[in-house]
Formats: sequence, structure tokens, C-alpha cells
Amino acid sequence: MSFIKDVEKQLEGRFKSLGFRKKGVILFKPLGHDASAFLGLPRQAFSNGVVSVSAIIGTRFEPLYELGKELGAYPESKTNPALSISLKYLAPSDNESDYRFLPDRDNHSEAERLVTDVQRYGLPLYEAFSTMDKAMEAIRLNAIPEIGGKSQFIPLYHLLRGNTAESLRCARESLASMDAGRGSGKQYARFVDALNERCGSATP
Repeated sequence: MSFIKDVEKQLEGRFKSLGFRKKGVILFKPLGHDASAFLGLPRQAFSNGVVSVSAIIGTRFEPLYELGKELGAYPESKTNPALSISLKYLAPSDNESDYRFLPDRDNHSEAERLVTDVQRYGLPLYEAFSTMDKAMEAIRLNAIPEIGGKSQFIPLYHLLRGNTAESLRCARESLASMDAGRGSGKQYARFVDALNERCGSATP
């Protein structure tokens, strides 16, 4: 087994004790009805054998993600989160953002540091974003400004709640801040077009 695979297995075993299970290349655990905690652990192997691991914290809401796929807001995926953030933005600024595992060394302390940081800084986010309503309230209060996925989540949330006018208003407002001619802005423009078609003439 390669060292990077060894690190992966070691971390999977540790996070299993927190209720996480492997799903594809990431870790999940249930948060409640139709909601799951997402934990991504991107790894990079260097030429000297060192493996660097970072952590992505997120939540996925199945009804919202499925609706988003229909409208082109999200890619086809069984594991992508709806909202996510790098753990480094939740931890204090002096916290080391990457976790380094060295070959031929006992990496127990580094693995423990990663698990402890997820418990300390990630678990409160999972709780705050454990339902769509809680997530919407946290976004409204700007509780975690760096959280990613807001521009898709907000209009989809309102659409699921039957508020088509607010859904379109929020989507158009987000689109106005993007370059709709390329990249993610172009993709988002297609989402807004699909949303407009779904909502019909709810707004002028």
C-alpha cells in the first residue's frame, strides 16, 4: 500500500469514530432528515514522500441538491455539498492550515490534530447548517461570510419554499455581480435562465 493510501485509511478509521462513513472519495454522516455532513480531505503527495492533507467542511441537502441539478446549478454528483468551506477559514489565523504526514514516522499526533480541529471548528458548523432553515438563517446573519455555495443555495431555498419571486430576485442579484460571459458566471446565467423558465411570469 502506498503511503498516501495508508494516510487515507488511517484518517478514515479515526473519523469513523465520529460517525463518518466513506462515500466515494469523501466522508459523510447523517445530520437529520435529508441532510448530511460532508468532509473532504484533499491530499497531495510530494516528491520527498510527504503527504499534505487539508479539510473541507460542508453540508448537503438532498431535495435542494436534486432541484439544483435539474436547473443546472449543480453537477451530477452523489457527494457534492450544497454549502462548503475550507477548515482553515473556521480555525484561528495562527492555526496550521495543512496537515503534514511524514513517511517512516509515527503520524499519530498529526492525525489527532486534524481530528481535533474538525471536532472543534467543524462540528459547530455542521450543527449551524444541519437543516435548510438553519442554514438560511446563518447566511442571513452572515455568520460565516466565507461559506461557499450561497448564490445557488439561496434561490433554490426560496423556490423550495414556494417563494418564486424571491428566488428569481436573489438569483438575478447574484448574476449581476458575475461575468456572465465566461466560466462560472456563464454557467450561473444558464441556471438563472432555467430558473426563470421554471418560475414563469412570477416577477416582471
